[in-house]
Amino acid sequence: MITQPVAGKFKAFSSSCTHQGCALSTVSGGTANCPCHGSQFRIEDGSVATGPAPSPLRPKAIRVVCDSIHLA
Repeated sequence: MITQPVAGKFKAFSSSCTHQGCALSTVSGGTANCPCHGSQFRIEDGSVATGPAPSPLRPKAIRVVCDSIHLA
């Protein structure tokens, strides 16, 4: 999952919820949201905003090249 919390600043995280591994389905109001049990993760740093997720999303290393974003 790629987020852009601030214009021009990109972050990447695993898109699997740390509660039971469900795929995150939506992003709204500054959080990435899990449809299975309601966990929410902050798009700035992947931290848990609302549980039951026990831990933050795993960060992924990326690099921005011109207009493309690649896993590093």
